[in-house]
Amino acid sequence: MTVSKSRVLNADSTRTVLSGRQRIGISVRSSATLGPEPGYYTYTYQITSERSSGVGVSVFGIAPVPPPDSMTAPDQWMGGYEYEENDRAAVWAVLDTITPPPLDKNLMDWSSPYEIQPNETKTFTLVSRRPPTR
Repeated sequence: MTVSKSRVLNADSTRTVLSGRQRIGISVRSSATLGPEPGYYTYTYQITSERSSGVGVSVFGIAPVPPPDSMTAPDQWMGGYEYEENDRAAVWAVLDTITPPPLDKNLMDWSSPYEIQPNETKTFTLVSRRPPTR
């Protein structure tokens, strides 16, 4: 199992200090196993929003990953492959279709209960015919 910490690429390159609701830290635990059938591999990602995060995680990506044959996610989440200029990224995002928006219509500050809340872990998987590489 591999564990890594998150980083915000644009903030890292400009040395911007994030604060309040902008501060999000995640830990990723990953593993790869044979199956679910011969010739396939299951890649599992356990995403934990760190206790110090100022808001829940509603979208994240992992790269590089092999092209998936299928992807799974918790309720009210959706996964996709390839993102903007990164053609080897798997991206998952909350698609909360149950929780109504706030009455004041302030959608920029709307948080879904399906996000990965601070100090919470959710599991995501990707199945591929390609074996793990180093």
